[in-house]
Amino acid sequence: MWNELFITFNNRSLFLELLSYYSKASERGLIRVIKMRKTSQELLKLPEMPFLVTLTGEIISEDNSLSETIAKIGGVHDTLFGRTKEEINSNLDFFNSVRKISEDEQKLLSYLNQHLLRNTFCNGNHITASDLYAYAFVTPILQTLRDDDKWNFCNIIRWVDHIQSLNGLKEKVRELRLRIPLPYDPLFFEPEEDLKHKSKKEKAQSNLIK
Repeated sequence: MWNELFITFNNRSLFLELLSYYSKASERGLIRVIKMRKTSQELLKLPEMPFLVTLTGEIISEDNSLSETIAKIGGVHDTLFGRTKEEINSNLDFFNSVRKISEDEQKLLSYLNQHLLRNTFCNGNHITASDLYAYAFVTPILQTLRDDDKWNFCNIIRWVDHIQSLNGLKEKVRELRLRIPLPYDPLFFEPEEDLKHKSKKEKAQSNLIK
């Protein structure tokens, strides 16, 4: 028996797919993710997706309850949502803020870019469910932007590059072809051995000058 997560091709579904993967709930066989198009959902007369059918037969479709349940099944609720009521509500409030403006792409990009001006993550000092939620809503928009336009949202690009490179997430990002190309060349650092060799060479040249 599985907990079965039925998703489709929309932002909310993408968030739950990433959440199931990052929490390792799908990898460990705790949740089976079933993705289908709306036409198939209507043909099979299934409830509106996304929704989760638990082992007990309960159907959960309310956004916040659905995401919290998946995190609990994966054993990462405290990490991604928080331990206290205040921390949990902070993430859920962020969900609501993003959801309310998600239909206006420019408004969403402006809001998130400002929000990330002085923050590495969306909610706290480490990745939380808020980051996965925002990533699911913003990535499809960024994929349509030219490199020149991405510079207008440099805080988002910095954050996206960090999120899509995280261990335990980058594999799924690659599989779903979500990776956002950067509008600049990444910084490459010289290998440590090359730096040591360079340092010795510079020191020898310095001694010759003396």
